[in-house]
Amino acid sequence: MKLSCNEIYDALIDMGLSEEQIKVEIKKKENDYQGYISKEGCLFLVAKDHNLVIEQELYTEFEKEIDYDEFVIPVSEIHENMTNIVLLGKISKIIGINTFIHKDGTPGKVGSFIINDGTAEIKVVLWDDHTQILENKYFRIGEILRVLNGYCKKNQNETLEIHISKKGKVILSPDNIDCGRFPLLEGFNLSDIKDKRKLTLKDLKGKQGFISSIAGRILKIEEFSEKKSKYNQITFFLKFILEDETSSIPVIVWDMQAIKCLKLLEKNISLRLINIIVTINNYTKEKEIHFTKRTEITII
Repeated sequence: MKLSCNEIYDALIDMGLSEEQIKVEIKKKENDYQGYISKEGCLFLVAKDHNLVIEQELYTEFEKEIDYDEFVIPVSEIHENMTNIVLLGKISKIIGINTFIHKDGTPGKVGSFIINDGTAEIKVVLWDDHTQILENKYFRIGEILRVLNGYCKKNQNETLEIHISKKGKVILSPDNIDCGRFPLLEGFNLSDIKDKRKLTLKDLKGKQGFISSIAGRILKIEEFSEKKSKYNQITFFLKFILEDETSSIPVIVWDMQAIKCLKLLEKNISLRLINIIVTINNYTKEKEIHFTKRTEITII
């Protein structure tokens, strides 16, 4: 839905909000962001709070270039509540399938296995129809597989494990694996997990494209502003500088992610960025980090 400010205002009225309520909520947003955002921008945020969907396609150019393997996350970097997880690794242990009865009285199945990618290993839990792959005769220790659309949670023992969402899947022996991108999968000893050298900001100077994870601390917030999208709608722009002991790099964030980041970021705070893109700025010709739809921030 592509709406002007007047249309957004009218839509909120149609949803049952009074003019006074809208003014109060706009005023609260102005106070929350201490003058960073105009009244027009605050109206946009109020609309978002009330689930008024305003279509914007800010990441299409990146999405077209990203394949599943570019979203692969090292097992060693998985944390609780992470979603949309893509893994690539080897089966190191098969735990098998158990049956049970759902609360509605229908029969159910749960199975699990351990995946190891050379950085660490983690349990993967499958439910009901997803357990069928465990019965495949080629599902055996040492085989490479890809996990799509998993999410991470802690079990009763407070140990992290991956669960497959309803739209997720496990692909056994996936095609077209670029071994150059996943060298730890080639012949590593499943009983000997080796530490993977952490990527530094200096390393990013020689890279371009998807990066699964990078850590650093906030040097400064260089800019936060409102801009007009190609649909002539309000969007938000945030630029901050990330540094570590080796180098520094600009980080670019758009739309509602910029708002969320602004609330989190403080000078000298240390964080980890997960699922990002490294690109070259067309004007400065320097490398910079861009957020994607799946980017996550962990304070460390």
